[in-house]
Amino acid sequence: MALDKRLLSPKEPPLFILGVVVSALCWTSLTVFTLGLGLLYALLMVGFMLVAHAVFLAAVRGNGVRVGPDQLPDLHRRLAAASQRLGLERPPELYLMLGHELGHLAAGHLTWNAFLLPFRLVPWLGSAYSRAREYTGDRSGLAVVEELEPAMRGLVVLAAGGRYAGEVNLAAFAEQRAESGRFWMATTELMSSHPFLCKRVAALQELVHPGTVTPVPRTPLAYPLAPILGMTAPGSTGIALLVLVYLGVVFAFAAKSFQSRLAAAGGQTPPGLQLPFPSEPPSEPEDDQEEAEADDDRDAEMQRVPGTLPGGKTYRE
Repeated sequence: MALDKRLLSPKEPPLFILGVVVSALCWTSLTVFTLGLGLLYALLMVGFMLVAHAVFLAAVRGNGVRVGPDQLPDLHRRLAAASQRLGLERPPELYLMLGHELGHLAAGHLTWNAFLLPFRLVPWLGSAYSRAREYTGDRSGLAVVEELEPAMRGLVVLAAGGRYAGEVNLAAFAEQRAESGRFWMATTELMSSHPFLCKRVAALQELVHPGTVTPVPRTPLAYPLAPILGMTAPGSTGIALLVLVYLGVVFAFAAKSFQSRLAAAGGQTPPGLQLPFPSEPPSEPEDDQEEAEADDDRDAEMQRVPGTLPGGKTYRE
């Protein structure tokens, strides 16, 4: 991590340590208790994330304006200065990124994404860690611009757009956080990957002017119901968790079926496996057996016996 530790959100380091422990236990358990099949599943998930990341980068490179010495040179110089201030050895590729995004890169957030995937899916904790990383990014943006108001208005752009960002009353917008403790807002934020923008603006003010922002507690009822009611919150991992669980169940059944077929092909039937065909010919039902015996009796009665046939011919056995 190249970022100055003083720019980290206070909540991020302990949540990161907890995330490493939880994720390590999850990956280990998944590998040991599934006899290696869990490792294959984990590799598939990591591969999926890498592919998704590559697709995202391809879309950015194809649709964005790449900043360089010959393209927006003034912005390129500012990128070099911001990268140096945040401790990066060399400037990354820039497609009109903010200092906030550079902060994520400098803090090493992208490096740990794949490993921390199990922790990111844990209700409450995964979202809390993600929100803490966003506060770190906001602090990094403030460190780059070195002025409170431009850093705050950079966040307001995300809410009001560039056209009205300069007209927004920052104090009034920060005061909107007073409603964030109510049930539905609290439920939504607890499962969101990003804090409410009004709280992010207030957090920057508190960083520069400590003691000027009063914390807003969440209603306690929101905590137990958040994983259910907040599943569709912006950036929520609830739906992703359900999809991964479903894929895991499908993978487990597929693996078990494959093992059963493999054992059957080798002439061995695993315990508890029901073959799709009977091992012995089925016995005739009782009614069918009685009917078959009656048919045999009628056939016996109709057998030819020595005697005279029509036309005067004699039949002998």
